[in-house]
Amino acid sequence: METEHSVGQESIDVYAERGDEAVAIEVARSAWHEVENVRKCLDYGVDQVRVAYLEDSVKYQVREQVMEAFDGVPDRVEFVPVSEFT
Repeated sequence: METEHSVGQESIDVYAERGDEAVAIEVARSAWHEVENVRKCLDYGVDQVRVAYLEDSVKYQVREQVMEAFDGVPDRVEFVPVSEFT
């Protein structure tokens, strides 16, 4: 596992591999720029993108933006409260 995994000139907040599975975790503190982060992770080819959030309001805003950008939430994307990581 590594934090700030380089993807070209950008980075993924947390990147982990287990066997053949790659997981990207983007920490959403606000809805700003998160659609681009999800797209970056999907384009990189990870198996699962987890958007971690502290506040439900951020989750709902990001989820709505992702649904608009991708015409629904892609199967490889899920929204997870930060509390599940502790």
